[in-house]
Amino acid sequence: MTEIFRGGTTNNLATEFTEKVKFRNFLLDTGYDFLDTLYSKSLYGFINRNYEVIAPTPDVTIFGDYAEGVEGLTFVVNQFNKFRDHYLLKASQGNFEVPTLIENLVPSISFKDYELSYSGYIENYQSPMVEKVLQSRMTLTFEQFIRFFHQRMFDRDILGQSATKSGFMLSPDANVYNTGLYIDLRQEQGIANDQLKADFIMEDGFKCFMEFANKFGFYIDGNYPWRIALNLDHEYTRTLLMNGRPTPLFDNFYADTFTMKVAYDDYWSIVKLYKEAYVAYNELSGRQTFNNFSRSITRELWLETLLLHKFNELGLMKTEDKTNLFKETLQKTLDISSRYGLLSTSGPIGYITTFCAEQLKNKILGQP
Repeated sequence: MTEIFRGGTTNNLATEFTEKVKFRNFLLDTGYDFLDTLYSKSLYGFINRNYEVIAPTPDVTIFGDYAEGVEGLTFVVNQFNKFRDHYLLKASQGNFEVPTLIENLVPSISFKDYELSYSGYIENYQSPMVEKVLQSRMTLTFEQFIRFFHQRMFDRDILGQSATKSGFMLSPDANVYNTGLYIDLRQEQGIANDQLKADFIMEDGFKCFMEFANKFGFYIDGNYPWRIALNLDHEYTRTLLMNGRPTPLFDNFYADTFTMKVAYDDYWSIVKLYKEAYVAYNELSGRQTFNNFSRSITRELWLETLLLHKFNELGLMKTEDKTNLFKETLQKTLDISSRYGLLSTSGPIGYITTFCAEQLKNKILGQP
């Protein structure tokens, strides 16, 4: 009797969990080396080897006339087209059939600019932020507004929500296309239940699809098997991107050329968030916002605000009561700030970035 997979079709959480476990066991039983984007590699493309949050340098191009208007990172597009041309040539010679859901291997989506995604997200974050101040019925200066939200960001309804760019990239509100490494080949977008996935994997042509994709440096995402992702550890990928340079230098070259560290924008994204929220608060209150309203805010207060958000995002604090770890980290940050300022990469922003990467590493590895 053929096994039935009901994951993605029920409204019962317990049933969904059981079905997801059943589908994961099915993936393991196939013997295929899938990319596991739900468990072991859920942050693939979002962090580097030092557990720092990254985003792609947005050098993009279209895949070609066969995929009108679909953009991807230039190096991903180039590698995909080499794979596609070879794969479809072999298929046309009658060697195998292309699975039905990915006929002609036409990408439907690959790259979404994380800056645009974050901008859309943060507008929604601001709304409850401003609403909480309005509900207090207090008239607040900008500094009072900032300190008011130091406490309210730990309210149950927004506890753990991301406000920084790096926090957004680690949140469920970002998606794999913000990394630029993934390509969705399924044309019919919509509900993708586990039965559809299993049927796709069991098609006669799937094995050849997987073998050729792997050969040309792509993973197959087991949880969405019509979605592929560039394998940065594959020799084909490294040789192609290095273009004659020694492949042992790949990690540093890739990091410097194709990615940027998102957390270095966190400070200014927080400043912008609070300024815009305060202007909105005054407008809704019928008050004027003066042009120099932010001039009196010290660097120390901004650093404290940033660090509070990072502790909230990483789950290091659950209430507004400052922990010893927070106090110690803030003091180190302020000490560095007094010596180096904000512009040096070895200054307070660099320290916070390194601290958060270490905390993320501990969470991923299950260390205290």
